[in-house]
Amino acid sequence: ETCAPWVVPKDDNSLRSVLKYARDRGYQVRISGAAHSAGGLATDGKDPNVFVLSLGDYVVTGEWQFGVTDLPDGSKRATVNAGWTQLHLYAKVRHLGYFLPAQTAGYFFQLGGIVA
Repeated sequence: ETCAPWVVPKDDNSLRSVLKYARDRGYQVRISGAAHSAGGLATDGKDPNVFVLSLGDYVVTGEWQFGVTDLPDGSKRATVNAGWTQLHLYAKVRHLGYFLPAQTAGYFFQLGGIVA
């Protein structure tokens, strides 16, 4: 036996190609975190129609890469790349004097999985 297909697109073009490939072949696409998703949630590896997608290496340019927005109450909101971890975010905000009010057990978890 083998594992389910697990792909890690690196940019918009490869993401489009992967999604088209999955659609054309009838795969059900499931999203995974940085390989720390609880077993069986993304896939149990037994369904041949499941295609797992991780954005762990995905890099986008422009406004979706990183941005900070001022909110009416004086707080800030960060927009970050889909595959970023806390470490990526801290590399951008620590020199600006920002720090998250809480942290997970590890800086290596993807932000999308933390806020989900």
